[in-house]
Amino acid sequence: MKKIILCANSSWYLFNFRKSSIKALINKGYEVYSVAPRDHATEKLKEISSKHISFQFNKSSINPLKEFYYITALFRIFKDINPDAVFNFTIKNNLYGSIVGFFLRLKVINNITGLGSMMLRPSLIKLVIVILYKIIKKIPHHTFCQNLDDLNYLVKKRLVIKSKVSLIPGSGLDTNFFSPNINNIDDNSFTFLFVGRIIKDKGFFELIEAFKKISVDCPNIKLMILGEIDSKNPSKVNASYIKELSLHPNINIYGHENDVRPFLSKASCFVLPSYREGLSRSILEAMSMELPIITTDVPGCRELVQDKKSGIICKPRSSESLKRAMLKMINLDDDARMRMGKVGRKIVQSGYDEKFVIDAMLKVI
Repeated sequence: MKKIILCANSSWYLFNFRKSSIKALINKGYEVYSVAPRDHATEKLKEISSKHISFQFNKSSINPLKEFYYITALFRIFKDINPDAVFNFTIKNNLYGSIVGFFLRLKVINNITGLGSMMLRPSLIKLVIVILYKIIKKIPHHTFCQNLDDLNYLVKKRLVIKSKVSLIPGSGLDTNFFSPNINNIDDNSFTFLFVGRIIKDKGFFELIEAFKKISVDCPNIKLMILGEIDSKNPSKVNASYIKELSLHPNINIYGHENDVRPFLSKASCFVLPSYREGLSRSILEAMSMELPIITTDVPGCRELVQDKKSGIICKPRSSESLKRAMLKMINLDDDARMRMGKVGRKIVQSGYDEKFVIDAMLKVI
């Protein structure tokens, strides 16, 4: 039986974004090992993997001794398993997994799930990462990117081999699981839904500012927020601000929810004014359940939404542009929003279903 490793910087990531891939590979006859640090999703990840191995890892660490320890830990794990292929996810894992794969002569497939702020803003860390990526660029058997902007950036900066990189439609979505149902919407109100980490880079402050302005003249609108405060993120939102926000009569904050479908079914419109994404899974989930979308003209978001057909695209980092988009959505009639939702689901079914991701993975093993 062939062995496959899926290695990431958190068990939460593998369980939430690669669960369908793990199950599909096992069904195809592969022995799938999940390799990731222990967190609150580890036990669930163990249940779906052939075998799970935890290791200590800090994605924000820049301590050379700790980084060397991480690499040696991966070396021991990979050597013991001796897999037929290794799928790495996220920037650090791509680097370290490639280095280990080179010395063990393993087939390495890297996945760029999103370049993120660290790679797009000038910094010493970015400089080091760019140099390391140039050093290891010939090692991966293949590299997957989730949006064309990231792919073009990597090719332009010569961080990957052009002939060994391609697009993959995110982590794939089970469109049967995220299927439309009868919305439980209060006819007397209009509900916006935000799902994601509560950080500045998700356009969170612009969303709150736009919503508060609209609610002055539209007292029947509501905003549901699903997501956790990411206290370790450079663009974190203070807990005191969220506590104050929860006192607003028209804003409901629920924290993290394992199953977002009940909330999607109650929403009138999904909104994600992010500054940048790899490929937004939360948008895909909402589209699959036939919700109209408001999002920003940025990589990882604009590819998914057809402006004025499946949603409305607004300017990033602009609460005024977002406010106009939200008002347009409120003023559309029910039939127009329903048509948007149906177009959105067709987009997901035709290009972002999990079967496309699994096929792409199987082709490079």
